[in-house]
Amino acid sequence: MAISLPIACILATLLTEGYARQCNTCFGLNPAMCIGSVQTCASSDDVCMATYTSEKVGPLEATTFIRMCGKASSCKQDQTLTTAGYAMRRSTTCCTSDNCTPPVPTLPPAPEAKENGVVCRACYANDASYCDTKTEMKCTGSENKCARYAITSTKDSKTVQSALRGCASHQFCEVGSSSSTAAGFTTKSDMACTDAGTRPEHGLLLPILAMLVLLKLFS
Repeated sequence: MAISLPIACILATLLTEGYARQCNTCFGLNPAMCIGSVQTCASSDDVCMATYTSEKVGPLEATTFIRMCGKASSCKQDQTLTTAGYAMRRSTTCCTSDNCTPPVPTLPPAPEAKENGVVCRACYANDASYCDTKTEMKCTGSENKCARYAITSTKDSKTVQSALRGCASHQFCEVGSSSSTAAGFTTKSDMACTDAGTRPEHGLLLPILAMLVLLKLFS
């Protein structure tokens, strides 16, 4: 029996309305140490995502690797952020079937040292949702945005915060609004980015656990 096109469309909608993707989620210092479990994603998440992050605080550098649910708009993003005493590089990859394993992302290079004419305020604060300063830094390479960024991470009943201001790449600012739970961690990040002469573009950044935040949650 043939089914008319309008009825077929209605049936397709009804079949997909209750669907939720499932992804392997985990957290580790690198892909080999990423241990977790299968998670049912929120209805707004349409891909399984892997993120690889390098964070440098002073002379110390550490990496984090996370598999989680995510949005397709955040895929294949290379992001960098720099402030006083802190630098971050991050890359993301995705796959689109249940329980799939995204390719391991390749970290982007550090920004070029050549100044690009953008000047931003620069600060970093632990245990705070906001930092403010009159200290300024000259941005370099592709980091042509001024970013204000705060992260709140929760595991069990313990919550920690971190905040910073500095220079960011436009990919860092364009990720979009979201939140994430992976391997028992729930993370929310709030960000505003500015160009010279423009108002902040507010949004929730796809959350990634900062290394210092993670260390506090594990302690």
